[in-house]
Amino acid sequence: MNTGKNIQPKNFKSRDIEYHLLNIIDNFPDIILTVTNKLKILFLNKPFFGVSVQQALGKNILDLIISDQKELLAECIEKMINTGCMEYVEIEDHHNEWWMVRLVSIKMNKKTSNILLIFTNITKQKKKELALRESEEHHRSFFMNNPIKTIIVDKNGIVTGYNKKRSNTENQSEQDRVPNIGDRMYTDDFAGKHEIDMRSQLMECIQEGKSKTFSELKYKNKYLSINISPYPFGAIITSKNITDQRIAEEERKRFELWHLQTQKIEAVGTLASGIAHEFNNILWIINGNVELAEHTVPQGNPARYHLEQVEEACIRAKDLVMQIISFTKQSDQHMEPLKISLVIKEFFRLIRSSLPATIKIQLNISIENDLVMADITQINQSLMNLCTNAYYAMKDKGGILEINVINIDIDDDDIDLYKNLTPGKYTLITISDTGHGIKPELMEKIFDPFFTTKTDNKLTGMGLFVVHGIVKNHRGAITVQSNIGKGTVFNIFLPCVEKKVHDSIPQIQSISTNHEKILFVDDDKAIVDAAKRMLERLGYEVSTALNGTQALEFFQSESHPFDVIITDMTMPDLTGVALAKKIFKIAPDSSIILCTGFSTAINPKKAIDLGFKAFLLKPVTKNKIAETIRIVIDQKRNFYK
Repeated sequence: MNTGKNIQPKNFKSRDIEYHLLNIIDNFPDIILTVTNKLKILFLNKPFFGVSVQQALGKNILDLIISDQKELLAECIEKMINTGCMEYVEIEDHHNEWWMVRLVSIKMNKKTSNILLIFTNITKQKKKELALRESEEHHRSFFMNNPIKTIIVDKNGIVTGYNKKRSNTENQSEQDRVPNIGDRMYTDDFAGKHEIDMRSQLMECIQEGKSKTFSELKYKNKYLSINISPYPFGAIITSKNITDQRIAEEERKRFELWHLQTQKIEAVGTLASGIAHEFNNILWIINGNVELAEHTVPQGNPARYHLEQVEEACIRAKDLVMQIISFTKQSDQHMEPLKISLVIKEFFRLIRSSLPATIKIQLNISIENDLVMADITQINQSLMNLCTNAYYAMKDKGGILEINVINIDIDDDDIDLYKNLTPGKYTLITISDTGHGIKPELMEKIFDPFFTTKTDNKLTGMGLFVVHGIVKNHRGAITVQSNIGKGTVFNIFLPCVEKKVHDSIPQIQSISTNHEKILFVDDDKAIVDAAKRMLERLGYEVSTALNGTQALEFFQSESHPFDVIITDMTMPDLTGVALAKKIFKIAPDSSIILCTGFSTAINPKKAIDLGFKAFLLKPVTKNKIAETIRIVIDQKRNFYK
């Protein structure tokens, strides 16, 4: 302590100065000690760490320090003695109070030096520092573990930090690597080559102090949501991978579109059913009158040729209506033996006009057994989906759509080649195009739902998925091969069945020799008139009714029961089914034939289950209705015999 004359007041005595200085020391907020080189306390201005001044004097200062702090203070003292410079150290006392200790050597004389220690309580400051450090650690932990990738850049757009999400490089591709501190963001250093100039966007954000958001930015086969926010030292960039959400949203939209298209198909199916019913009624009127006219025109008359052409056109029109119905109706799977070659021929005859002239169709059928157990509607749907894909592949440049149908035998040795198939005889349908082909990396996905390579937003990506499901339900298999620039080949394997089918019905005596009585019921007068004349020409006694109520009255009033009743299905008061139920209650053994233009409410199996003896679909030829009536009458007679 410097007490030189230069700072001594002139009117102060030495004793007064000493008193004054001691008064300052006693009231000084810090603890002041002097110790010898042996660390014994010589002077103390106030109690020290819970020890009174009298108790502390003469004791080693280290004995008053808690054990884990002694080494810190001892090292600091030793360093101060060795360097001769003031030293600082922070220690904690028994009461968790923190102290800043300043140490300086005091030269007492030429040989002796003591040590001055000043203890300043820094507990409040320490608590603030600790709280600040905990807050910083909390924010740092939040930043580092934030699931959203975050990068911090300075005012020059240079990376100064990034969070743990970004720093986790394990199993990441090159495009997902973390930046290096010092990288220039959105350049060749890191994350360059976006679809827009992100470097300019970043620097504009920093310079103008305005945030920028890019909700859907495509970057290297990914979709990112990026936000750039300015802060005083640069900008904070957050990047969220929304590829999965984007895919899910696209799939949701495709599903909604598929559902909408399904509803449209159902609506078209309902419309087509109504049209089919009315159109088939009209066809029967035409066909019935043509057949009647043929009986008035002698053989050799040129008019017969024209009548036969009209008759053939009616049959083709009926087949065309049923093809349309098969494409649009939504029904349960109805498996039956089908001559697949005939189904395929008719299908391609129907769609040929819908394809552009630049696409040529080559149909090659070389098959011995073409009988398969299948649902014709689903087979047509599968063919349509595959041909639609072929059309899209060739619509720009044209090409060849080739269909081959052959038999193939699969034995035990072939199972590895044809997985999911059991040994046996199969019909192999090959549909190939000369379009652009499918990329190898997409081949495993083409049968997935909602997957499509087409850019048309109206397409759902359900076509091949549906085909795969149909073929699987038919106990078959489908394979695909494709070459870029050369085209694609789909192979469908369907198991053959050995059941024999007859191409023609054996000739049955169709002319009535007993003048059996028939009641014909239909709400279309033109059909009733044509049918009456046709059946009378066949030798039957015919009564007619224009509705179900009238028919029921005829049946109840007729003294001699009708041998056969032929009724339409759709009528205004009583449907054909309702009429039949009322008649069966009166006469359970009645023979009723259901004849309809088209109805989604009834089919041959349901009709037989309801008690009908036969089911006819309009338009019906004279031979067909005659044979059916004869079979029904003869079955009834044979039953009673």
